[in-house]
Amino acid sequence: MIAGEKYVIGSLVEGKVVRIVPFGAFVALESTIDGLIHISQVSVHRIAKVEDELKVGDLVRCKVLEVSPEAKRISLSRKEALLEEDPALAEQLAAEKAERDRQYAERQDQRQQQRDTQQSQQVQQRTDRPERAPRAASSDRSSRDSGDRRRRTNDDGEYELPPVQEAKTSLASLFEGLKVDE
Repeated sequence: MIAGEKYVIGSLVEGKVVRIVPFGAFVALESTIDGLIHISQVSVHRIAKVEDELKVGDLVRCKVLEVSPEAKRISLSRKEALLEEDPALAEQLAAEKAERDRQYAERQDQRQQQRDTQQSQQVQQRTDRPERAPRAASSDRSSRDSGDRRRRTNDDGEYELPPVQEAKTSLASLFEGLKVDE
């Protein structure tokens, strides 16, 4: 009999844990057929290591998730079997998830309100500032007072530009005595 016919997707099977690996546990369903319980399907709660829940030699009931005869692979879920066998546990976990989702949505709403408030405050600050008189265009930068500090604003707020300083050296004077061999 072919494994795909014997192990129907959705059916409950029982087997013995024969090997534990970092990503899950292999369960012997028959002497020549093993199935894999992925670490995410070992328990109803998140676990760090498979060894926290299972040991080699344990008998486990699992639900068949996938059968792939071509790849010689059977995927099993202990988590699904536990939830199916204990409806009260399934309800409790569903209620916990609904509460976590509600809290998450609440936090997202609070964050969005804070962002909206900050944006409206920034807009208000921009509109509260007095209008500045337009500056006369000056082509002679050296006539500007070098001690003049200029105030600027951007999205992060107001900041001050340091005074402009004139360069005392040019690049040409730095390379004046340099000879290049051709």
